[in-house]
Amino acid sequence: MLIFDEVFVGFRLAPGGAQAYFGVRADLVTYGKTLGGGLPIGAVCGKKHLMKRFREDRPADICFARAARSTRIPT
Repeated sequence: MLIFDEVFVGFRLAPGGAQAYFGVRADLVTYGKTLGGGLPIGAVCGKKHLMKRFREDRPADICFARAARSTRIPT
């Protein structure tokens, strides 16, 4: 499995990010500040089988982890 951490570099190397620059396709990619124009935002992107939700019965049950606690989005 190939994981690219593009939180800092993001789209600075090329319009397609490090994947386009190096000519490879990662299985998972993380994006951060460059995606949000400098704002504190993050995204994880990946192949369908890796991004599939653990619980199909609760597709909106998303957990965001911060430091030592987590916050759930109400459904």
